[in-house]
Amino acid sequence: VRSDTLVALRDGLAPFFAAEPEYDVKAVKKHLKLGKAALLPSLADALAEVEPFTAEPLEAAADAWLAANETELKKVGQPIRVSLTGRAVSPPLYDTMEILGREKTVSRLRAAPEIAEKIRAENP
Repeated sequence: VRSDTLVALRDGLAPFFAAEPEYDVKAVKKHLKLGKAALLPSLADALAEVEPFTAEPLEAAADAWLAANETELKKVGQPIRVSLTGRAVSPPLYDTMEILGREKTVSRLRAAPEIAEKIRAENP
């Protein structure tokens, strides 16, 4: 996490320690579109059993999932990032997943459609 101040560092690290990230409404509305969010629970399923739960095997499993779903990371990378951290900026995706750990990564990806719908309903 790049930071110029201790406050920025604290804010940048918050998603890694919180049970659930604080979602940036603008990031959710821009990047976590309902159609893309609907794909993320199946990515969670693909990642749930990855061993070891580290960046390289996670990337390989995600690449296989992308191929099976005939999509590209550039189309779902930001929705993944927002579902994991609540924001549009984070460390690299697979490093973020490794740091978050299996439980948080999988649960946040599975919750993506509900989060996208809830935030849109609360912020029309």
